[in-house]
Amino acid sequence: SRIIKGVFQDHEKKGGSLTFFFKKFKGDPIKQYDMVDGHEYEVPLSVVKHLNSNCCYKQDSYLDGLSDAMGHPLKNPNPKKTNRFSFKPLEYN
Repeated sequence: SRIIKGVFQDHEKKGGSLTFFFKKFKGDPIKQYDMVDGHEYEVPLSVVKHLNSNCCYKQDSYLDGLSDAMGHPLKNPNPKKTNRFSFKPLEYN
């Protein structure tokens, strides 16, 4: 897998850290990653994609002025995603 150099960002706590275990495919070795907010790392592209797309949560929201037959407000079917962590590449190849 291609190695990407970039900066890890913790959007929940400035200066925070994250430790996680990752493997992309069955049979791959499990590798531990320890990252600190604002530090540079060289990691595989699959780890970058994981941090940028899977480390988030959806914020519940409701549709303005709309309710169901019982009068309960309707939830937004496309809630906003909020990233907890991200990895910003330093190179654009």
